[in-house]
Amino acid sequence: IGSPLPLATSFNNLAMSAHLESRYDQALSLYQEALKFARRAFSPRSEATILYGQADLFSDLGLPIQSGSLYEQGLRLATRLQNIYLLRYGYTQISHLHRRSRTGMLPFEWLDRAIALDGPSTRPPSVDIQLAVLSIPASPANARRRMEELLGQLGNRLHARDRVLLLYFLAEAALAERDSEQAIQWLTQALEWAAGHGGEQRLAGELVYADEMRQFAAQNLPRHPVLGNIMQ
Repeated sequence: IGSPLPLATSFNNLAMSAHLESRYDQALSLYQEALKFARRAFSPRSEATILYGQADLFSDLGLPIQSGSLYEQGLRLATRLQNIYLLRYGYTQISHLHRRSRTGMLPFEWLDRAIALDGPSTRPPSVDIQLAVLSIPASPANARRRMEELLGQLGNRLHARDRVLLLYFLAEAALAERDSEQAIQWLTQALEWAAGHGGEQRLAGELVYADEMRQFAAQNLPRHPVLGNIMQ
């Protein structure tokens, strides 16, 4: 059959691909196989990575309780290992989950933990994007300016996933300001970038929690092919 650790990695990679292609049932099954082999290999690092992947999937499906439990399991392993990458990812994703679920100050508290792991010069762009996103409810204009700055500063150096989300949240900020024209422009850019870089699932996961944006998008971009696929 092969040694368990490479099998865990292979099944995890297949699961991630299935998730990004919105093949959710297949992704869940593949993650279970990956987890089984990671535990056979006695690899807590691999196990934590797989648990986080499962948690991301449940978060995108609008199941925050299941997602939160899996993030906590992964984070316990990351804490035991004192692995900075796994700790940062866990803190940031739990912050995302709380933002999506609108749980008060908890998104800020979890993001602060991620920020404390790095100095300003080593902080990944995803953290700065999340900071700007968290300010949308209180000050959409300031959030929008900050995200436009990040887009201008980082440009093509942004990971495709981060760029898709940045464009999408610029649309969210514009919508919060009741600037429909700009919201349509940013959302269209997000959809087009997602289609060209395999980022449709990133948008789908956000739209699960964004009732106003889903309605706005359906009304203003009813024939957009990418939006149609995402909202099926």
